[in-house]
Amino acid sequence: MTALPSQVPEELQSKLHVVRAYNICLTLERSQIQNDTKTSNVHELECASNTGLIYSRILGYLIHFLPTQQGIEDVCTGVLSCADDEAALLDLGKMYFDYFIRAFRAKKDGEPVPTYYEPFSERPSYERFADMPFVEAPQNDADAKNNALFRDQFRCIVTGRYDSSLVFQNKELYEICDSAESNAKIGVLQCAHIFTASTNEDTDAERGSDNAEGDVSMWGLLKRFGYPRLREELTGHKVHRLENLMTLSCDFHHFFDTLWVWFVATDEKDTYKIECTHPLFHREYPEYVTFTTTDKVKLPVPSPVYLAIHAAYMEERKILDPDGASAETLEHALRKLEVSRS
Repeated sequence: MTALPSQVPEELQSKLHVVRAYNICLTLERSQIQNDTKTSNVHELECASNTGLIYSRILGYLIHFLPTQQGIEDVCTGVLSCADDEAALLDLGKMYFDYFIRAFRAKKDGEPVPTYYEPFSERPSYERFADMPFVEAPQNDADAKNNALFRDQFRCIVTGRYDSSLVFQNKELYEICDSAESNAKIGVLQCAHIFTASTNEDTDAERGSDNAEGDVSMWGLLKRFGYPRLREELTGHKVHRLENLMTLSCDFHHFFDTLWVWFVATDEKDTYKIECTHPLFHREYPEYVTFTTTDKVKLPVPSPVYLAIHAAYMEERKILDPDGASAETLEHALRKLEVSRS
């Protein structure tokens, strides 16, 4: 795991309370490293180092990577409130792990949940794009996928491949792909959720729905970070809203859901850089993508807010697992933390 940088980002160095909070994180990190050197039992050393260092570094890197000033202030306030209590600081880091870092790891086995996919024989044929159904209030994965396909012009927003099943069931789409001048490619596409439906299930059922909107919950933390409407926007069937959906090829969807690739906003509206845990991914996928739509009101592109939160989590994860060649180190540590808290 990468050590915390020696100081806060340049734009925060004039904020004395932020610098003080960050220095407390640095002191906590050093303390955990010193504790490790005093531990002779290998099993105890693994548990201590993975928990103490992860919790201390989560606090420091949140100050570095949270996308809102309100979120940074919230973390600093928490750190300063228990500055002289190491156990309380570690509990604070654990709380952020439990309700923020785990938010994008809601799938229990780490594998993408397959989007509902109808066999060819069970899907209706359409002559034109205009005949494709659009569901105003999608209730399930099938409706969500249809809506995302409609907005994304039946293509993966990263690779540009057309949905193979629709190509052979939509005359207009087939003619585009089959023309002599076309270099169109087809593939198996799936609907990806930025915030997954299982995020709601975990936060409500696993942690108790009575406190789902309290301060000590995923939604509560995100509200404190400057996102007060997220729970309202994404609870229940609203998780299928277009702003939370992307049409992706099955391979990229797998890498996105298993946290190997993510989107980082650029200065150009709706244009993102594809970041990844290893340069090998850039051999297969473009470095930048731009989200487009034919109707910004009815067919909104993926939310920059949702993607920014996802990217903030990924920056934390990337630093905690600097290997880049694999994510096993951090995944093993996080799994152990999840077992220890159950």
